[in-house]
Amino acid sequence: MGMRKKVNNVNMRSAMLNPMLLRAATYLFIAGAAARIVLVALLSPHYVDFHCFVDAADAVYRGEDPFQRENLTRTKWEIAPLVYPGLTPFFMPFVPMGSETGEVVFLILNVIAGLTYYGLVVRASGLCSRFCLRAPDVQTLLVCLGVFLYVNSIFFTLCIRVGQISFWAALCFGLSLTAATVWSRGTFFGLAAVFKYSNIPILALLLLSRKQIWVCATGFVVFLVVSLIPCLFGISAIQLYTSYLQVLRAWMEPGGGNSFAHSGQTILSLDFLRVDWIRYCVAVALVAAFVLAVRRARLQVMNSMNVYLLFALVCLVLHLVYHRIYDGVLMYPVLLVACVRLIHQRKRSLAVVAAGFICAFALPGAVWEAVARRLGGIIGENAIVYLPQDTFPLAAVTMFLLTVFALYVSIAVGGESTVPKNSRLD
Repeated sequence: MGMRKKVNNVNMRSAMLNPMLLRAATYLFIAGAAARIVLVALLSPHYVDFHCFVDAADAVYRGEDPFQRENLTRTKWEIAPLVYPGLTPFFMPFVPMGSETGEVVFLILNVIAGLTYYGLVVRASGLCSRFCLRAPDVQTLLVCLGVFLYVNSIFFTLCIRVGQISFWAALCFGLSLTAATVWSRGTFFGLAAVFKYSNIPILALLLLSRKQIWVCATGFVVFLVVSLIPCLFGISAIQLYTSYLQVLRAWMEPGGGNSFAHSGQTILSLDFLRVDWIRYCVAVALVAAFVLAVRRARLQVMNSMNVYLLFALVCLVLHLVYHRIYDGVLMYPVLLVACVRLIHQRKRSLAVVAAGFICAFALPGAVWEAVARRLGGIIGENAIVYLPQDTFPLAAVTMFLLTVFALYVSIAVGGESTVPKNSRLD
C-alpha cells in the first residue's frame, strides 16, 4: 500500500513537472528572443539603409531627383544611395520625424513585420494547430523555439541593424500565397515586388506554374502604379528612372559597392565563382533541378503549396540573383518549417542536415566573420573563388550548399504529401 502511494505521488509530480518545464522553456525562449532584439537595437545599430530610404523620400517629396547627391540634405553620401523610386512613398511619413525617433519607429515596425511573417509561415504550414502561452504544449514550445532561432539568425539581426525592408518583402510575399481572394493575393504580390523587385518577380514563376495568372497580372498593375507614385510630386518618370539606372550601373560595376569583389562577404549569390563558364553551368544545373521539382509537384492540389518546393525556390532565387545576407529572412522560417516537416515524415538524416543549417545561421555574425577570415588565410588568392577583402565567401558558399540541399529535398521528398488538412502550404 505504501509503495503504491509512493508511485502515485511520483506520477502526480511528473504530470505537474512536465507542464511546468514546458512553460518555463517556452517563456525562456520568448525572453531570449526579446533580449536579443534589445541588445542588437542598443549595441550595434547603424540603420544606414533606413537613412538611405528616408533621404530619397525627402528629395522626392520636395520634387527633386533623389539620385543627385546635392538633393540629399539629411546625410552626406559619397555616392547617391541605390533606392528603388517606388519605395519612397512608404518612407515619406518618416521625413518629419527626428532621426532617432524614426529609427525606433522603423525598428519596431520591422520586428513586427518579421515576426508576423514567421507566424504566417507556421500557420500556413498547418504544423501548429494549437498555440497557447498560458498553458503551452509541445507545439507552442516548438513555435517559440523557432522564434528564438529566427531572431538570433544572422539574417534577422542584420536586417534590423541596418534598417532594411526585407521583412516587408517577405511578409507581402507570404500574404500573396495565403490571402483569401485573387485580388488581395495580387495586391500583396505587387507590393512585395516593389519592396524587393530583385527576387519577388522571379517568384512569379511559381505562381504561373500553378496557373495563378490573375494574381500575377494584378501584381504587375500594383507594382507599376506604386512605382509611378513618386511622379505625382513633380518628377518626370523618364528622368527619375534614367537616374536610377545610372546609379544602379555605378553600384553594380566591378569595384562598385554592390560588386562581389567589394562586398562579397555579405552577398549570398553565386557570383563567388570567378570563372564565368563554371558559374553559368552551375546556374543552369540548379535551374534544371528546380524544373524537375516543379514537374514532380504538379500532382498536388492547385491551391496548395508544397513547402519543400517553396523552400527550394526561395533558396534558388536568393542564390542566383544579387542578394545580401539580410534577404535571407525570406528563407529562414521556411527552412524551420521544412525541418519540422522532415521530422514528422521520419526523414531523420535530412532533418539533421536541415537542423545543422538552422544552427549555423543562428551563430553570431562575429563567428561567421572569424571563420571566413581564417578560411581566406588558408586558401589564399586563387583563380576559382573570390576572396573579398581577403575573406572566404562563407555566406555565399553556405547558401550554395543549402540550395543544393533544398533542391534535393524538393525532388526526393516533395512528392510525399502528409500535410494536415488545415494547411495552405502542402
